[in-house]
Amino acid sequence: MQFEQVISALQSPNNEVRKQAEQLYNEALEKNSDSFIQSHFEMLKSQNENIRHYVLTILHVSLSKSIEPVLFDRLNQQIQATMFSTLIEIFKNETSLKVVSMLAEVLSIICISLSKKKVNVNPYFNTTIELTKSPNEALRFLGYTTVSQLILLLEPQTQVEATGTLVQLLSSGMNDNSLVVALAALDSFISCVLMYDDPDSPLGESQGKFIVLMPIALQLFGKIMNSGNLKLITKSLSTVAQFAYLPKEFMKPYVMVFVSGLLTISSNESIDFEVRMTAMSTVLDIVEPFKLLFKREPVALNNVLSHLFTWLCILNDDVDSWNKGEELDEDAADLARDLVDQSADMFGGECMFMFINSQKLDNWKKECAYLRWIYITLNAGKHFYKKHLDKLFEIINKYLLHQHPRVRNMAFLLLNEMICLFKKKCKSYVSQIFQVIKQSFSDAFIPNQISGCDIISSFIDVELVSQSEFQEVLMSMLQSLTNFITTAQSTKLIIAAFASLNFIIHFMKNMLDQYFAILMDFFKSKAQQLNQVILTATDQKQRKEILKIKSRLIEGLSMLVYSCSKSITKQVAHEIFLEVYNVFSLKEEEREVLMPFAEKAFTRLAGVLKDDIQPYLNTIVPIIISRASMNPEITVGDKEEQVDDEDWANTVFQGMNIGIKTSQIEEKADAISTLDLFVDDLQELMVPYVESMSPLIKSMKFIMDDTVRFKATTLVGTLFKLRLKVLVAQNRQQAIAAMKSSQFYVNAFTAFVKYIPSETEPSVALHKIETFNTMIKSLGPNALSLEELNMIFTMFADVFESYENSTKMKTQQQESVQGLTEEELEILDHSNETDSDTIMACQHLFQTVIKLNEQYVNPYNTILHQWIMKYYNSGNADYISTSIVYIGDLVTVGKRTDLVNDVISQFINYISSDNSDIQFNVLLSLTEILKYYPDNIIQNFFSLLAQKLKWCEQLRGQEKNDIYEASLLCKGSLLICHPELCKSVGINIIDMMNDWFGSIMNIKNVKDMALCLVIFASKKGSLIVDTPEKLAHYINFIGNTLIEDSIDEESSNMLKEVLMQFKQKFPDQVFTQIWQGMSIEAREEIYCLLDNSNQNA
Repeated sequence: MQFEQVISALQSPNNEVRKQAEQLYNEALEKNSDSFIQSHFEMLKSQNENIRHYVLTILHVSLSKSIEPVLFDRLNQQIQATMFSTLIEIFKNETSLKVVSMLAEVLSIICISLSKKKVNVNPYFNTTIELTKSPNEALRFLGYTTVSQLILLLEPQTQVEATGTLVQLLSSGMNDNSLVVALAALDSFISCVLMYDDPDSPLGESQGKFIVLMPIALQLFGKIMNSGNLKLITKSLSTVAQFAYLPKEFMKPYVMVFVSGLLTISSNESIDFEVRMTAMSTVLDIVEPFKLLFKREPVALNNVLSHLFTWLCILNDDVDSWNKGEELDEDAADLARDLVDQSADMFGGECMFMFINSQKLDNWKKECAYLRWIYITLNAGKHFYKKHLDKLFEIINKYLLHQHPRVRNMAFLLLNEMICLFKKKCKSYVSQIFQVIKQSFSDAFIPNQISGCDIISSFIDVELVSQSEFQEVLMSMLQSLTNFITTAQSTKLIIAAFASLNFIIHFMKNMLDQYFAILMDFFKSKAQQLNQVILTATDQKQRKEILKIKSRLIEGLSMLVYSCSKSITKQVAHEIFLEVYNVFSLKEEEREVLMPFAEKAFTRLAGVLKDDIQPYLNTIVPIIISRASMNPEITVGDKEEQVDDEDWANTVFQGMNIGIKTSQIEEKADAISTLDLFVDDLQELMVPYVESMSPLIKSMKFIMDDTVRFKATTLVGTLFKLRLKVLVAQNRQQAIAAMKSSQFYVNAFTAFVKYIPSETEPSVALHKIETFNTMIKSLGPNALSLEELNMIFTMFADVFESYENSTKMKTQQQESVQGLTEEELEILDHSNETDSDTIMACQHLFQTVIKLNEQYVNPYNTILHQWIMKYYNSGNADYISTSIVYIGDLVTVGKRTDLVNDVISQFINYISSDNSDIQFNVLLSLTEILKYYPDNIIQNFFSLLAQKLKWCEQLRGQEKNDIYEASLLCKGSLLICHPELCKSVGINIIDMMNDWFGSIMNIKNVKDMALCLVIFASKKGSLIVDTPEKLAHYINFIGNTLIEDSIDEESSNMLKEVLMQFKQKFPDQVFTQIWQGMSIEAREEIYCLLDNSNQNA
């Protein structure tokens, strides 16, 4: 087949022909790259514009392809050196803008390839400048499109010298008679300004020379907006949006004019709505860097927001279709939603609320849009709205009386969102919420009835009430929901009612036994009805609707097993299990509808059935593993090609629309969670499936979803625990060696050290660290090899480096906080709270590693020490406070006695630091150091430390009260561990310990550490509990602290010993009296802790 035929066949609609052509094309590239390129050159001389464009496209793909070596490097030097000029010669008379656009991309790759080889690209840059002077519009377009790409490849000094030429060139370009060429010059202007954005380089000093082009850019913008050329206007909007990234001094004098012009486009009803919406989106992009300026210009801000409110009001009058759940044509309002949300992120809840309350609401559409506006801005403005819930409930109550059902529906939706966001605050409005639910159930319109069901689900999900409080409305709720399920004609309402019913069953665990028989009969009756309908239904749409209902029925049946454990016999559980197991008798596409619910049902049933489930595992587990292993469907298309389906999410990347089937991501996460619960519940029964689950370790790096990564981490930890348990049972002495020699262990260990530093979601990073820490502890003393220690310390170093880089980036990007409202400052503070979570969480893992592995010193010194000392000596308070906890661990659990004198001396001096984080961390570290070292070490620092702790007492009740509380811990450690040193300066230990205990009971922070220290003091005999009153204080302090905090296993076991000593010391009636005086929650916490201690023992 000739090369021309191959190119033609590559465009064939026939898959087989196309695949054969692709094979031949790739073979030609591999066989003789020089000939391959020459063949492209020949075809580029074609008279057919489409052929020229297509050949350039595939040439661009071939030059970009990740092969070794890349195509350009395979060519002989002569072709490499002349390729740019050859293409310019071939296209010297080109008139097609489409062709030269692709040619610019090819030329760019060629120049990048040449620059990597240190070839001087100045001649190509000069050629490009000459193109901008061509009488040919297409070639001028090519010149301006290429020039900004080539300037990047010049030597820095040449770039600086070329600045004047560039400014003149771009000025001429933006004044070109062809608006297409002028727009290309405008795009290059923005690229050049951004490229010069380096204030510390000579290039950055030249950036200001481009500012003279801003008036010309503004004039060009006006010309394009007034041109009436829709295609050109649309293309220009993406270019104009880039102005948001220019330095503020460039844009500030012109931002209002740009916004005014864009608003004119967005309000022009003769223009396609999507173009108008793009114009409004561009407005917000440009406004964002100047949001404070706009907040001080209410007229300008009002003009922007008014457009959005107008679009939000474009609603359909067809109430009947809305009631039936049919899709309405409300694209304008739906598109406006995202822009309102974006505006709320910029301007805050207070600003958005003040605007919407200034609008005249003279029809139902405006009233509906008013409520929707608040609904959309609720999350972004939660710091404002949570202080004004009374006003929001007043608004909701008003519009729940509205005659129009859609206005009432929006009020229901707003309430539901408020419950989800402000669960604690909403506890004061429980009775009102109950009344709203009743009102929704009596509403004549289906969407409003569904909203009532959704409110119940949210209400229960956030635990707005206790079980006993919910008991008051339980019966009426059950009656309403079962009535909907029995009589409703709407599938959506039946499903919503089932979902709420199932929420109630789950929530009222151990409180529904009196209703069990009724509920069981109800579910069995519905199951029989649905099974009968499925047998006879042939309409695929009807079958799908029935399966959706059945999925909720399966969920409900398994919820009964969970909630009514006293009423569930193995026979009943097995009966329910078989109903769920029937999903495997369905066709695969129908089974997929039920599987997410069946998976969860199996996990609830597994704990009850135990061994009885084993015969079915060969069917169930492989299917769930397959679902856990799947990757979601992805579509790639043009920017305009979006998948319009609630199961899909769309995003634009490099000009292409990427569609991701999000429902499959959720199914993947659920399947992984199901496997984890199976392993945890069924234990040894799951051993045969461990190897087939091992590949799921890779899901710990699943970039599309943090829930998948979190649940995969949990599964890996559970699998590790099961494998170790089985190996210990087989041969305790060889268990660790057998574990470490397994491929599962190698893969899991490698995954943790690799994925922890790269994790972007703080909660997932913490979970990975905690899980890995548990694994390392399980291995026991000196289990890690030098290679593994090197890997772990490299991971720590990566975390330190990553944190340093992110801190630098944040410092560079953080805008001035001057002029920010209280709400905006609160949001800013909140966004900074978790910045150092990963590096601080790693400290606990670091502690475990150096505590258990004596040979850690060399790997530590070689890899991590330099980073910790870099932080410690940086002068940056954040870095110093971070390094202190690591250094403290080194001299305590790490037993670095060679460092202790210097560390104690330096730490004591840091107690009087101006920075609270440094003070807090050194005091906590010193608290631990005092436990580890004897009097002969501590006596050298005793006097100075005592002075510093005395100084901390003045901070009590002040702004730095947390430092005072941390000093109490340090003081306690000194009294408990070094009583002789204290006595030597005249301190009465017994009296001082009593005073200390009285103070420690009233602290507000570090209660968990305080509790551990109190237990430690009792165990050592330093804190003497010799009266019933003191015992009552002691036990109440323990119980009340445990309600909010937890303690480690060592302290739990120590507490058990102490309480047993007290039990022997005091009569039973004393404990009975103390017990009766405690809160139920405090008693339960102590019971739970003692029970766990017994199990661990």
